[in-house]
Amino acid sequence: MNSTSPFGQVLAELLIKTGYVRPNYSPDWMKFVTELEDVSYETLRKAVTAERGVSEKLMRRVADVLRVEPTVFVEYRLIQARRELDPAEVGWARAVEALVAWETGAGSVGPANGARAETGLDEAIASGQS
Repeated sequence: MNSTSPFGQVLAELLIKTGYVRPNYSPDWMKFVTELEDVSYETLRKAVTAERGVSEKLMRRVADVLRVEPTVFVEYRLIQARRELDPAEVGWARAVEALVAWETGAGSVGPANGARAETGLDEAIASGQS
């Protein structure tokens, strides 16, 4: 289950699915946060409500407790994608290779698959007006 829904929504669904529920069948956030080592209720609440960005570390901890892969969270996959395009993280050659794959649509998402608005840059370069 790799979702494109926000972290808080996916987590709520996972909590209900795995039994972290209150008598009214809503997620039992307090019970769940006690399972997360070194994570406060406020940290979890702010990540769930998108008041603060969710960290890779928090997503890993949540995934470990729920026994799912962290890639279930779209935010985690976005962090991985950014890392693949960062020369400081993966080296120049690998970052450029990932960029070319994204630009040509060799991956599942990229400009060739409609993921980017046209800027006219390609046409300007082709006509020598860059």
